[in-house]
This record gives sequence, C-alpha cells and structure tokens, in this order.
Amino acid sequence: MKAIIVFLSFIFSIVFVPLATAQGGVLRGVVQHTHEKNGQVHTETLIGAHIQWLDTQIGAVTSSNGRFEISLPNRLPHRLVVSFTGFVSDTILVSSAANLLTVNLHEGQQLDEFQVQGRRPSAHFQTLEPILTQAITTEELQRAACCNLSEAFETNAAIDVSFSDAITGAKQIQLLGLAGTYSQILTENMPAIRGLAQPFGLMFIPGPWMESIQVSKGTASVVNGFESITGQINVELKKPETAETLFYNFYANDNGRLESTVNAAVSLNQNWHTMILAHGEILNNRFDHNHDSFLDHPTVRRYNILNRFKYDRPGVMESQFGFRIMQEERQGGQMAFFDNEESWGSNNYFGFGVNTDRLEAFA
Repeated sequence: MKAIIVFLSFIFSIVFVPLATAQGGVLRGVVQHTHEKNGQVHTETLIGAHIQWLDTQIGAVTSSNGRFEISLPNRLPHRLVVSFTGFVSDTILVSSAANLLTVNLHEGQQLDEFQVQGRRPSAHFQTLEPILTQAITTEELQRAACCNLSEAFETNAAIDVSFSDAITGAKQIQLLGLAGTYSQILTENMPAIRGLAQPFGLMFIPGPWMESIQVSKGTASVVNGFESITGQINVELKKPETAETLFYNFYANDNGRLESTVNAAVSLNQNWHTMILAHGEILNNRFDHNHDSFLDHPTVRRYNILNRFKYDRPGVMESQFGFRIMQEERQGGQMAFFDNEESWGSNNYFGFGVNTDRLEAFA
C-alpha cells in the first residue's frame, strides 16, 4: 500500500505540477532587430511589437525598452507569434518559461516604387469643389494666341466675350446671358476688375502671366465681394516658387499689333522667392477696312510691370506681398480726326482719348 502511494505521488509531480506552473506563470522576453550599418552590427529593441499565443486571446505588447510579459497558456509547449509593422512575423515554439526569450525580427521585403500617371483635359471641372467650377489650365491657354484675359476664352464655350463699344474697344463678359457688371472677376481671390476698370479691365491682365482660370456659373460666395450674381472668375497668376526661371513671349499680327512679355523668377534662399513680370503692347496702325470712317480698332500703347515676393517657412509663417504698375494710352474715333490733326474737343470730327495710370499694392 505504501509503495502505491509513493508511485502515485511521483506521477502527480511529473504530470500535474508543470501544468499548474504553466497555468499560473508568465513568459518574459525581449523583441529586437539586428542590422548592419557602416560595417558594424547594431541591435535595436522594437517598441510596440505584438506578441500572442497562437489560436488564443492571450497577447501582449512590448514596452519602451522592447521587453514583454505574457501569461502562459493552458499547457506548454505552445506556439508564440511575434509581429511588428514593417518586419516579417515570426512563430516560435515555446517549451519552457524558465529563461528570458529573445526574439530577433527581420525587416520585410522592400518593394520597388511605382508611379501612376494620368492625363487630365486642359479644361476640366473640379469635382472636389462644393460649387461647380471649371478650371482652365495653362495648356488650354496655349491653344490660342492668348494675349490678355479678354482673349483667354476664345477656345472655351463657358464664357462669351464681346465688344460693348466698338469705337473705344471696350469688352465685357457675359455669363448666363447677363452683362459683365453682374460677374465678379478676381485675381488670386482678390477683386481685380470693378468700378472704372470695367470697360478695359479685361485687357489689363496679360495672358503669359496667367497660370490658370477658375470659372463658376451662378451665385457664388460673398466672401470676396457681392458682385458675383451670375458667376465668378478667378485668375491665378504664376507663382515665384513654381514658375519658370526665365520666360519670354512675343506676339505680332498683320494689323501691326506687337506684344512682348518677360517673366523672371528667383529663389533668394530656402524661404524667400521673388518674381518680376513685365509686359508691353503697341498698336499704332490706323485702319478702316469697312470704310465707315471710324477706326476699326483704337490705337493702344500699354505697359505692365508686376513684382511679387513670397516668404514661406512651413509650419511657422507664410506671407506674400508685391506691387503692380500699369499705364495705358488709348485713342480712337474717326480717321479724319487724326488725318487732319484735330485737337481734342473739336466739333468737326469725333475723337477720343483715354489715359489710364494704375498702381496696385497687395499684402
């Protein structure tokens, strides 16, 4: 009888004691990564690695020093899964929790990058805007010999531009069938053409200065003004930090109209950028092809200079400022007024002259 009791005690010690230890103990370990740099081997612990017993809900996460403690499953041996973002997961067969477990993970395979390219139309609708807006890009502006804003819509049916006065050469935009006074024209979200600038203002913005145009029909936001009853047109000019270092454009036609544009962008340092835009237009020829005694187009002499600066320190400060000078001389009327060298205010023939001097500053 005594021998039987001794035998049962031996069986209990080798079967049930390890099971009780496994049920109540913990496994301690560390998760690390070994890599070679500059010819030397470096070992770094991985913070936030996930450890979990296979097919169980028992898990843990490594601490700030890469170490972990995880409760043991019902019985050992058992498989332990160790994973970390960017590394290959490892499965380890654990037979004993007596020693500190060291797990060395290897980096995952780095895939080569790939590029997805697409080509969007030169004139397209911006689907992310809450208001239906059509964008006219530089590619669309280059399709025509565009010389100013009034001639930027010749290849686009969204806007109608017409002469409001053939003698003076004044133009207006029509949106939804209404005249341009009901439309708002902005330059980089700042009101640009309003008041006395309405008749000739569309010709004050040279085409080579423009980066893109956004057109929205219908009542728009009143944040930038109250004039946008039938629509809003916003012109984005070329930016100092993204424009060409040097750009030159020349235009001439059979009527004797000459235009020249020079754009120059300079990065002063990592934060400061500046750009100078200069434009000149001359039309001195007087002609009357339809023989109605009036000039078909007034003579024009216009000079335009814009100098802008931008300071951009990401996350700290961003600002831009600049100034613009524009001068225009415009003359028109009857051919006889100029042939006879009549003085202004003559009662013999009709003639007119408009001199515009405009100075703008923005910040």
